[in-house]
Amino acid sequence: MYDFKQLTGNSKYRSWKEWANGDFIIGEVVRFQPNNKNPKFQDIVIKVKQVGFKAQTNVVENDMFSINGNSGIQKAIDAGIDDGDIIKVTYGGMAVVKTGQWAGTKTHVTSVEVARGNKPVSQVQTDEDSGIL
Repeated sequence: MYDFKQLTGNSKYRSWKEWANGDFIIGEVVRFQPNNKNPKFQDIVIKVKQVGFKAQTNVVENDMFSINGNSGIQKAIDAGIDDGDIIKVTYGGMAVVKTGQWAGTKTHVTSVEVARGNKPVSQVQTDEDSGIL
């Protein structure tokens, strides 16, 4: 029996503008791909395990889903998310950036939790924790 890893193919997507505060998605990391709008960030493609969107959605278990890269997502990737990890991404709404190049502008706040196997890891990365807020 072969164990295939999906490298290409269609995945569902939800713009951060469509997420509500507290929305979340849980899934297994399948691959990383370049973000179309910002080359500094990668998107994460997951195989969906659980969906917690308040608004109606066509995303269901076992769908392929692209999580749009942003600074919080990228910090979590850089911290050590690997293919096969189970992650939970939670949306925390919008916040104003307090320092740096983007000071005074709004950003989407996200948090990422990672479980390795059946053991949760206390690794949470958020835009707020990154110091940009």
